[in-house]
Amino acid sequence: MLLGRGGNDVLTGGAGDDTLNGGEDDDILTGGAGSDHLIGGAGRDRITYDDSAAAVTVNLATRVVSGGTAQGDVIADDIEDVIGGQGADRLTGDGGANLLDGRDGNDILRGGPGADLFSGGAGIDLVTYFGATVGVKVNLQGGSGSDGDAQGDAYGLIENVNGGKGGDVIAGNAEANALSGFEGNDILIGGAGRDRLGGGIGADTFVLTATGDSVVGADADRITDFSRAQGDRIDLSEIDASTVATGDQPFTFIGTQLYHHVAGELRFAQSGGATTIAGDVNGDGASDFHIVLAGAVALTAGDLVL
Repeated sequence: MLLGRGGNDVLTGGAGDDTLNGGEDDDILTGGAGSDHLIGGAGRDRITYDDSAAAVTVNLATRVVSGGTAQGDVIADDIEDVIGGQGADRLTGDGGANLLDGRDGNDILRGGPGADLFSGGAGIDLVTYFGATVGVKVNLQGGSGSDGDAQGDAYGLIENVNGGKGGDVIAGNAEANALSGFEGNDILIGGAGRDRLGGGIGADTFVLTATGDSVVGADADRITDFSRAQGDRIDLSEIDASTVATGDQPFTFIGTQLYHHVAGELRFAQSGGATTIAGDVNGDGASDFHIVLAGAVALTAGDLVL
């Protein structure tokens, strides 16, 4: 048994079944291999599995852990922070303010209530608000969250976000983000990068704020589940549709017609089981951005906020 006392202790177990007790203050506990008993004690305490090559699952709310060097461990209810390992970890917080750090691998992080800090590390990492009943606001570019379970949350090295049951507002960053609203009337803003947006159930709004956020061709943003029946809309109103006219101009929707060399035209075409929305903002007859919808969608002006 390793017992810390006053001060910020760093306790590391060996290959056997160890008991680590941090005692007072802010401690770091690494059990290593074996079925370890990890007790934080007073202070803000952290357990780390960064020595685990295999994925670990750690749930601070239920105190259930498994996989990799976490297999067989028992954790006390006084642990606040978790560091994952080299695999695709699943880290879940409790009702407090937790640090969940996935490190390597494609990790899934779920904080729950409390002002949580999410760090994805290397890999393609997901923060999920599954089960949240109040809408959350998540801004990956700004690195902060608000409302509901996201109140006070902060994000670093996170690529993907899943919302909950409420009307969520989820904004990506410059990376290739996958943003999913799930239930509720959600607003999804991909930002720059090759983004994949799924609204889920409800009347969802997909927002493009600049032509450079969704480029022409294979790297365009993709909306996976656009549904007129559910009231989904695509909002382009923040884009100045004409770079040759003074002021902020709305787009003119021309359906499937070809461009007329007039700045501000917006059209769509269907091909290969997908629908591509395209806009010409300078009147040269060439598209300046694309948005791709899964499936053949016969778009109307009512589907768009111009």
